[in-house]
Amino acid sequence: MTPSVLKVLLIEDSPNDVFFISTLLSETAEEVIIEHFDRLTDGLAAIKNGNINIILLDLGLPDSQGMDGLKVLQKKFGDIPIIVLTGLSDELTGIMAVHEGAQDYLIKDQITGNFLIKAIRYAMERKHNEVILTKFNDELQMKVAERTRELEDVNTALKVLLKQRENDQKELEEKIVANMQEVIMPCLERMKKSRLDIKCAAYLDLLESNLIEITSPFFQSLTAKYYNLTYAEVQVVNFIREGKSSKAIAELLDISIGTVDFHRNNVRKKLGLTNTKISLRTHLLSLK
Repeated sequence: MTPSVLKVLLIEDSPNDVFFISTLLSETAEEVIIEHFDRLTDGLAAIKNGNINIILLDLGLPDSQGMDGLKVLQKKFGDIPIIVLTGLSDELTGIMAVHEGAQDYLIKDQITGNFLIKAIRYAMERKHNEVILTKFNDELQMKVAERTRELEDVNTALKVLLKQRENDQKELEEKIVANMQEVIMPCLERMKKSRLDIKCAAYLDLLESNLIEITSPFFQSLTAKYYNLTYAEVQVVNFIREGKSSKAIAELLDISIGTVDFHRNNVRKKLGLTNTKISLRTHLLSLK
């Protein structure tokens, strides 16, 4: 709200202009207190010591020429409205002052009492709204920044959870594949080679086909990873990765050592390792 008593700081070095402006303000219906200084440095000290409502500033002061004084006031006391006073030939300077942050400019020879007080009231109201808007904008930016940080934290947490889920899923798939290769399929092969009646053999075939269908997506991902290897080659590859020898693989898969070596050679060929001294197991481990 605009105060009932206006405290005006007039920084002007011309005695005639000081008398003229002071007289205009004293003749209005407003209650006005005027503090006058003819140097910017004295005016700055007065602002620190009192509650100034508005500053009337001449730009041609002895200790501050042009826009320098305005810039100093804006930097130190940016919440106080400033009206720049110019001569008739300095209208362009006044416009530049408004561009630099002054609320208004007045040509001295055209000022009247009512016009001056209205300009002061308008400048104060405009500055008040500007301060409120700036404060609101700063608070809004702080809230946006805070919300952005919160969303970034949530996003980071989601990425960690998704990564953990991917790792858990991969681990589960690898366990299923390992169990299929090391336990289930070898057992099924041994059972198929045993003496089974027709009904049991049919159940065993049905069990095997369903297990393969259930786990086929996992084996497909492994096949893609290892350059379109066959199912048998994928089985051998996984045992090689685990460090098992050809003899141990042959026993686990119930096949001959020669068959294991045949699959080894095919895998090396598909991985481009033929005629190289690169260890197949070392290369397979590097593909993780």
